[in-house]
Amino acid sequence: MDGGREPELAVTARLALPCDGREPILDAMVVIRSGRIAAVGCRAELEPSLDARRAERVDFGDALILPGLVNAHCHLEYTAFGPLEGGRPFVDWIGDAVAWSRRTSPDQRRKSARAGAQLILRSGVTCVGDVVSRGQGLDAMLEYGLHGIAYIEFGRPRSFRTVDQQL
Repeated sequence: MDGGREPELAVTARLALPCDGREPILDAMVVIRSGRIAAVGCRAELEPSLDARRAERVDFGDALILPGLVNAHCHLEYTAFGPLEGGRPFVDWIGDAVAWSRRTSPDQRRKSARAGAQLILRSGVTCVGDVVSRGQGLDAMLEYGLHGIAYIEFGRPRSFRTVDQQL
């Protein structure tokens, strides 16, 4: 890094909706340093903090910026397992997912969780509620700087029933 300063990207647009509970921001700017959101605010307030020679600028004009999306329920450890197949009963899929988790090594689950963290960050998500099974999801959250919470989801796949079965 030149002069000890991190690379900067200043993204601007007419409006930003921060994902931290603040009110919408008009004439908005999002400052990104080293690939992470460093500041979200009004362009007039943030502009003076930019290094004029080093900051790359991208103006989206009359657009809306949503910095830092939230995925409140994900399974980073299961990224390599793949998606739920269309038309397949959830009960069958969850049984296969549990079996997959049991037969994979901690290293395989770690690689899967890392791939999930990378994928989720590329999609614009910076905060997750990750359901951990063996712990590798939490490790990936910490390694990749994701905000959020990791929790254990309790369930008994054999006791799940579809709505049709309950009727």
